[in-house]
Amino acid sequence: MLARFRLTGGQAGDSPEALPLLDELNPVSLAADKAYDSNAILQHLESAGIQAVIHSRATRLEQRPLDEHLYASRNLVEPNKQFRRRVATRYDKLSERSHHSLRFPPHSSGCADCQQTLGALTEKALETQMEVLASSDTQALIEIEHLSHRVPMALHAAWLRAAGSGQTALGYDEWLEGRLRTSPEVEHRYRQGLAVFALRHRGCYRIDDPVLGRRYFRCLLDGQYPFVSFFGTEGHYLPWLTLPGLFTADALVSLQRLKS
Repeated sequence: MLARFRLTGGQAGDSPEALPLLDELNPVSLAADKAYDSNAILQHLESAGIQAVIHSRATRLEQRPLDEHLYASRNLVEPNKQFRRRVATRYDKLSERSHHSLRFPPHSSGCADCQQTLGALTEKALETQMEVLASSDTQALIEIEHLSHRVPMALHAAWLRAAGSGQTALGYDEWLEGRLRTSPEVEHRYRQGLAVFALRHRGCYRIDDPVLGRRYFRCLLDGQYPFVSFFGTEGHYLPWLTLPGLFTADALVSLQRLKS
């Protein structure tokens, strides 16, 4: 998920923007190419307790060891080919248009349907959600926007290490499901905007998307962090996705849990 970005001119370098973008962020590790191999960045990472997964420049007298498995995870945050080319070659000459392109998650498919921003709730849905908020029990609501992106990053890094050391031959999605499915069955209540909803570990749900129509998905929880996998009537399961940024508040109003 895109956490933060800064738009610069075509003549500007990337590494000078790293420290401002890292301000108040505390990831487990930082994977970047050798363009980011600077003393200032390395000192900041060391003082913040962040693992530096950065290729050493050839001019470094002392070459640092590199975790190749973590370094390979850079593809998780790289946009799709169309999106990357659009930004790198600056198709949009005005900054406000570039910012509009960059508002969407980097894993977006690039289609207009998938690039919708959060819409305003309808008057009826707004009234319904306000009633839910007023009558909610004492269980604390978990704000979707406050969920830490470190959870999926740490899980993917654990799978890369397991795969690299030969501990597993499973793909990431199969490995993730096997790891989380054995967790105790719990349920948490979440809030995104004014939409309040509950998700149960190993539960199945139906959601009505204003653009994509009715969809079905399974849910697995790692602590409070939800992962979802869409499925069709034929039972074909799609890869596990992280929930933050996946649905609009309009769609979440329609969320219903399916009976077992």
